Amino acid sequence: MRKTKNIDASELPFYIWQSNWIKTDKDFKRAMIFTMARSKRALYLTAGDFVPLTLSTFVAIIKASYSFYTVIKKTTG
Repeated sequence: MRKTKNIDASELPFYIWQSNWIKTDKDFKRAMIFTMARSKRALYLTAGDFVPLTLSTFVAIIKASYSFYTVIKKTTG
C-alpha cells in the first residue's frame, strides 16, 4: 500500500526546491519560481468578489438561502 503525506501550503516551496529541478528545462524553472513565490501568499475563496468565504460565512449564506426558500415556498402555496 502506498503511503501519502499531507503537506501544509507553507511547506510547498521547500518541497519544490527539494525536487530534481536542476535537470529540468527553462520553462519548468520559471514555473517553479512563480509557484514558490505565489505559495507564500494566502489563498482564500471569495463570495461575490467582496467577502472572504470562510466556514462561518458559508453557513450564514446557507441559512439565509434556506430561510428565503421557506418564505417563498409558504407564500406560493
